[in-house]
Amino acid sequence: MSAVLTVEELDVSIRYGGRNQPILRDINLELRKGEVHGLVGESGAGKSMLGRVILDIMPSTATIDGGRIHFNGKNWLGLSKKQKRRCLGLEITLIPQDPMTSLNPVRRVKDQIEDVLQFHLKHTRSEAKDRALELLEEVHVRNPERVLRQFPHELSGGMRQRVLIAMAFCCQPTLIIADEPTTALDVSVQRQILRLIRELQINSGTSILFITHDLGVVAKICDHVSLIHTGRILESGPVEKIFGAPEHEYSRALIQATPRYDRPSDDLIPVPAELTARLRNEALTYDQRRLAKSNA
Repeated sequence: MSAVLTVEELDVSIRYGGRNQPILRDINLELRKGEVHGLVGESGAGKSMLGRVILDIMPSTATIDGGRIHFNGKNWLGLSKKQKRRCLGLEITLIPQDPMTSLNPVRRVKDQIEDVLQFHLKHTRSEAKDRALELLEEVHVRNPERVLRQFPHELSGGMRQRVLIAMAFCCQPTLIIADEPTTALDVSVQRQILRLIRELQINSGTSILFITHDLGVVAKICDHVSLIHTGRILESGPVEKIFGAPEHEYSRALIQATPRYDRPSDDLIPVPAELTARLRNEALTYDQRRLAKSNA
């Protein structure tokens, strides 16, 4: 399968305390057509920052220090803001973490879906109205006519996320960035949403970069996985390989610390503090080498 997204030797830093602090270090990742690629890491590992770089929504204090990103054969970092805006929302879309803050609280659901259809697909008002109803049916919303008339605060968290999933898939994008899309949901709703995303992804052939801290979620939905720590990808590969025979000691430790239905919680072993400390030191060593190289 051909690559939809390739990231090569990407370095990103953020200005803090009067100097640049590295956030992403030598990131290499390939997302193939029609696959779900999980990017897994603990809080602060840098996984969401990679999504922000691709979506062109980095903080104003962040800087891309080096590397390359190619999307659908385009040099993504070489495109202008205007060229990127043509792709974002049409070829690349987002399923965000918190649906409550992602939907406009003072506009009805129907208006928000219809806006996307009219802006990106140039639907007429009548076409957008009919398609909005179809989209909610496709994400298995009961009584979609009523939901279209409602405001976001009148919906449950799971229903709001279904609306955002419908909006993310409505333009049949090439790539979806799913940034912790089930974190704000309870376990039973989370399971339903994961099944829904996978169903729509298989039917559409869309590629998904699935950002999460939860290896259990990765096991349910992803084809490939990359594990990130302190801004570095430590190991990548097919889900079966990473779970069955992980090579990096951090991968093994993280899997051992992940709850499973067939293992008592008493058997869980936390990631050793000395391992995380060593990984941080390795990251600092990389930063020092990169700085010395740039000053040479």
